[in-house]
Amino acid sequence: MSKGSRFMALLPLTLLIACGGSSPTQPQPSVTGPSSISGVISSPGSIDANTAGQAVGQQLSLRVGDSWWADKAAVQRKEAAGELPSGTVPGEYLVRLRPSVGAQSLTTLSVAGTTLTRVRPLGLPGLALYRTSVSAQGVQAQSGASILTALAARPEVLSAEPNRWLHMLKTPNDEYLPYQWNIQAMNLPAAWDTTTGTGVVVGVIDTGIVKHPDLAGKLLPGRDFVDNDSDPTDEGGDTEYHGSHVAGIIAAATNNQQGVAGVSWGAKIVPVRVLGTDGSGTTANIIDGAMWAAGLKLDGVPTNPNPAKVINLSLGGTGTCSQAEQQLFDALDKAGVVTVVAAGNEDTEASTSSPANCTKVITVGATGPDGKRAFYSNYGSRIDVMAPGGNSNLVLNVGADQVPGGVLSTVYNDSDGSFDYAFYQGTSQAAPHVAGAAALLLGVQPKLTPAQVLSRLKAAARPISDADCGNVKAGCGAGLIDAQAALLNTAPTLTPPAQPVASVKTFVAALYLLPGGTDIDPDQSLGVLIDQKTLQNSYRLDKAGPGEYKVVAWQDINGDSKVDDKEPFGVYPSNVKVDATARSISGIDITLQPYSAVNSAAGASAISPSALRAAVQQVGSAK
Repeated sequence: MSKGSRFMALLPLTLLIACGGSSPTQPQPSVTGPSSISGVISSPGSIDANTAGQAVGQQLSLRVGDSWWADKAAVQRKEAAGELPSGTVPGEYLVRLRPSVGAQSLTTLSVAGTTLTRVRPLGLPGLALYRTSVSAQGVQAQSGASILTALAARPEVLSAEPNRWLHMLKTPNDEYLPYQWNIQAMNLPAAWDTTTGTGVVVGVIDTGIVKHPDLAGKLLPGRDFVDNDSDPTDEGGDTEYHGSHVAGIIAAATNNQQGVAGVSWGAKIVPVRVLGTDGSGTTANIIDGAMWAAGLKLDGVPTNPNPAKVINLSLGGTGTCSQAEQQLFDALDKAGVVTVVAAGNEDTEASTSSPANCTKVITVGATGPDGKRAFYSNYGSRIDVMAPGGNSNLVLNVGADQVPGGVLSTVYNDSDGSFDYAFYQGTSQAAPHVAGAAALLLGVQPKLTPAQVLSRLKAAARPISDADCGNVKAGCGAGLIDAQAALLNTAPTLTPPAQPVASVKTFVAALYLLPGGTDIDPDQSLGVLIDQKTLQNSYRLDKAGPGEYKVVAWQDINGDSKVDDKEPFGVYPSNVKVDATARSISGIDITLQPYSAVNSAAGASAISPSALRAAVQQVGSAK
């Protein structure tokens, strides 16, 4: 959705790209025998699942998304391919001057043979963004380190550091409340008898917002720090409307007989766009966006008339907490603003992810519908609390339907130009649950300090055992938050979480092609069923005899042994040729997408998608 027009027709993009690359070619043995075919199956970034919508009498496109599954390998692949800006912003520096120095008098700094020009102050005392006046790429490559060293040596400078890129880390009587396992997991219905967070403003520092009907009456005027204007509309691209999904989790309109319920549905949202269409944003813009949302003064920008008492940051990157970031969180804490951040999705120590490793923030890990740490969630001593983030590898029974174990919230559907709902998963989804819980607390006790809010949330959390934390000792903080217990300042109630009925498995088949390449022989085809332990899983098909194969993969979400239009399906684009010499054929990687999005061009063969569907079903039933 662009700012200039209501709709922009874009095809939905898959967030996860399969790890490409075959293994280096090795000498093959000169023996006759069967070969093996192997590769990686990547789960989808966006899958339609219409069956859930039909259960409530309406065709609703409920999408399964990974919501910014920003594991290190995926981010590094995109950065290496030039799809995401990486590391530091070339030629840009965050410089903090001593209080005795007049910032206006230092509009330029000459260091290491380079002139730095002040771009703008950043709202924090003494902190400003400076930029080199020569080729940014050249300076960054040749003398970035020397510039920082020279800056730090100047007597008027307290600190200097590069400006960095951060990335996005792709829920009454509401119609889809039955699909919101996360509501029960946090004991929210009981909490809503006390408060819905009325009067509290939450700032969502993210990709911007769309005017979704289920956010009607919930949005206050925001700001765009990417284009530097007053329109925070999410422009789409690779964002998958992440900010709108986060906003819906916090405060979707509730008890309105449509859509989803928000955690603190009496609260209001101030949307702030700091991440662009590729899902990336700079430290400088994130600092300005958070400062503005909190109602703090920025030079040259009108002050936010609706200051947020809670800030949500569902974003981050690998690295230490920078001095500028910590200065921001110190300022927000001093202003009485609760700051909630996502722990990160790399399945590693949260201490390696920024701003999760900063102080004066609430760092949130993610649980699935089984109440256990989600497989992707970061963990460790830096985790304060856990909250529902989803696990789409688990399937839940809802009436006669089975639905993914992700978190359902508000998005926009580029493919048909409609406002929509999607199942996403990630610590990006966990953080807004805690931001919403903080808003509930402030709704009844508005004078609570950020430290008191954190203390109440931790005291009311349901502990997660080391085993349920993925065999990580004390890795899930105080545990899963209980909103009602936090409001009452009591011990948590031991509400059992919704139980997944089964893990989704992926069926991979090597379909044997008869001469001519248009027909398939099921008897000579191969198949294997693999567990979905992560969003990228390896497979291996053994005993492949000589011939040509079409390799396909499929997830049977509803367990009916049929390839439904909206179920995940993928086709390796080229035929795999096996000769009489036994060998291992690797790198046959497949990315899943809705079956309805698969076309003959994607299959790169004379076999139609419908024929592939029939063959996979037949081979699957036989295997």
